[in-house]
Formats: sequence, structure tokens, C-alpha cells
Amino acid sequence: MIIASPTDYDHAINYLSIKSIESVVEVILAVNPDTVMFIKSTVPVGYTDKLNQPNVIFSPELLREGPPLYDNLHPSCIVVDEISYRANLC
Repeated sequence: MIIASPTDYDHAINYLSIKSIESVVEVILAVNPDTVMFIKSTVPVGYTDKLNQPNVIFSPELLREGPPLYDNLHPSCIVVDEISYRANLC
């Protein structure tokens, strides 16, 4: 499951608003706790560690200045990071 949800800057709390991501993760875990989730949204450093869910993986957006559609269709690189037994199977 790929989660690509808006994370706008919240001026009231002076931080990124990750409420949309948290609600999506919560629903997915309620339906199937074994679902592997890739977060493709901007999140604070250490966010996936704080979730403490082994099936949540962060994959940075890596968008440059310019047209985001072009960057998504022609990525210069793809980065996915996971620390688990499953990641060491490759």
C-alpha cells in the first residue's frame, strides 16, 4: 500500500501536519495489520520509527524544483529503506 497524503505546514503548531497520514495508517492497520505500507509524503525525521510498526517503510519523494509530474514519470533514482529480516532477503 502506498500512502501519498498531504503534509502541509501547520502554522498553529509550527510543525508539519501529519494527521492525514496517521489516519490512513490507522485505518489500514485496523483492516489488515500485516499490510506493508510505503509512505511517499513529507514527514518529520524519525516519524516511521515513532510509529513503531515493522510494516511501515519511508520512501522519500525526491522531487526537484520543476514539474513534479515529469519527476514522477522519470525519476533520477528510487530510494526505499527498511531494517528487517525481510529487507535482507535480497
